[in-house]
Amino acid sequence: MNDDFKFEDLGYEPTSHKKTRGKKHIIKSIFIVIFSLSMGILVYLISNYFFGPKTSTDNTSISTELNIEEDKVLDLYQSISYAPTGKRDEKFIKEANVQLEDFNNYEKYWYALQYAKASDFIDTKEIDENTNLPIYSLEKEKMLEYMQHFFGKKVTYSTQSDITITFPFEINEKNTGIISYDNENSKYKVIFISKTNPDQSPKSYATKLDSAVQLADGSIELREKIIYLNLVQQQDETNNPIDQYTCSIYKDYDHTMLIKKLEGITKEELNFQEMIDQYWQEITTITYTFHKDDTKEKYYFYSSKIQSE
Repeated sequence: MNDDFKFEDLGYEPTSHKKTRGKKHIIKSIFIVIFSLSMGILVYLISNYFFGPKTSTDNTSISTELNIEEDKVLDLYQSISYAPTGKRDEKFIKEANVQLEDFNNYEKYWYALQYAKASDFIDTKEIDENTNLPIYSLEKEKMLEYMQHFFGKKVTYSTQSDITITFPFEINEKNTGIISYDNENSKYKVIFISKTNPDQSPKSYATKLDSAVQLADGSIELREKIIYLNLVQQQDETNNPIDQYTCSIYKDYDHTMLIKKLEGITKEELNFQEMIDQYWQEITTITYTFHKDDTKEKYYFYSSKIQSE
């Protein structure tokens, strides 16, 4: 018998070799299947991302139209169009984007004190030495209440400087006063110094509340239409003013985008609300957003944005 005879020469393999090769084949097959599935899923995800239908996760895309005559909407609109002498502060009218951090100290007092009432001011029975006028006091908690009513709980403001401001009421037939903080008594000191009459200057803008919506997150958006005006009264040959005007209507505060120029119109023909309606599709929109104070169930100003059509 040949000592060199091997079963491999007849085509047989040892059992241990068969088992090893079998295991390797199974593992390889599993790996191929897993790899193929992974690549398929990856290709699907990539294709779906770039070419699949787009779904919005923005809750603000879901909104409910509000009646612009309801009290909630009117109160919010009045808060941003506040004009104690008939003329608004122009912050929202001229600045493209406004948020809390964009207000200076005076502007914070201007908007906050619209919520003040005459009964909030207590006569101290003292007389100011410089003006010889009565001194009234206002609790610091009241001022904080006013501030948070308009700006929300994150508002901060300085008490270090005197503020001369016109109030939405009169005390002793005066509506303009100087307000300063009395550190010693931890109260505001107010001296009513004069009466500011309604503003009679030519209008530089005209506005109209367009719509109001409540977004899915509970916030409210108001949309206001605005035209910017340059009104010039004409004169006769002796340079005396006559009842004829040139009215230029613009889309922007800086008067760079003219919509229409009206020549020789009378004061009776100066109907700014009709102008807004006539050029509705061309004029500018200011969008105001108000967020909800979860504790007090009130809305406070969050932002404004000027958008030209």
